[in-house]
Amino acid sequence: MILSFPFVSSSFDADARAYINTSGATDRAAINHFIKGVKKLGLYSSMVCWPLRSSQNAGTGSTAYSLGGLGTYNGTLVNGPTWGADGITFAAASSQQISTNLSFVTYPLVAFAITKVTLVPVSSSASIIDNDTGTNPNRNWALGFQNFAGTQNSAFAFSTTANNGLTPAYTLSSNFDSHIYQLNSSTHALSKNGTQIASATHGLTLNTSATPKVFIGSRSDGARGFNGPIALAGIISGTVSNSVFNDLLKNTLGQGLGLP
Repeated sequence: MILSFPFVSSSFDADARAYINTSGATDRAAINHFIKGVKKLGLYSSMVCWPLRSSQNAGTGSTAYSLGGLGTYNGTLVNGPTWGADGITFAAASSQQISTNLSFVTYPLVAFAITKVTLVPVSSSASIIDNDTGTNPNRNWALGFQNFAGTQNSAFAFSTTANNGLTPAYTLSSNFDSHIYQLNSSTHALSKNGTQIASATHGLTLNTSATPKVFIGSRSDGARGFNGPIALAGIISGTVSNSVFNDLLKNTLGQGLGLP
């Protein structure tokens, strides 16, 4: 008979130990350093994220365990996205996604992710993190990518009850990148690998009446699906320094992915 004992190292943060024991994650050092770093920035109680590399979460099955002090919002893998060493890989053609029970419609907010984008269909967009009910009037915000006119791939972020996107020039590649989207009551901005690449005013209002939920890898109805691996997705209630937070991601949960 093989017995399983909880991880109890006193040198690890208590929340890191709790997450490791719940999820079964084996990349303990990266998780511990990430949590300690987030706490040092004063963001832990306002953050929830989903580490999606197999060594940083369950690595198998249909549950993607959440990490952070904002609350427990474990995700459910829908239609078979695939666990892997570099993250969960999604196929848009199969309407693959991770669903959560988190409704997040509060300013200011930060959506962040580490991804590799392999394909965005022409005249379409692909959601990394999407907060919506599946109906356009009730869509609030998303972090993802857009391919317009078949010639230009752009980082894509929109907010509130109408499409109000940020579309800086963005070339798809075989590399992983980190993305940070910051949205407040009047402006929003998008950063790639710690450097801001777009910002604008939006002048719109978050829709709270429909209780939209957070989905990873597609919109709630499976549309606007993502193609490729997502290593990490998360949300913070508040604001961050793009460069500081990017460095934390790169040196902890993003280690080994070749982030610039």
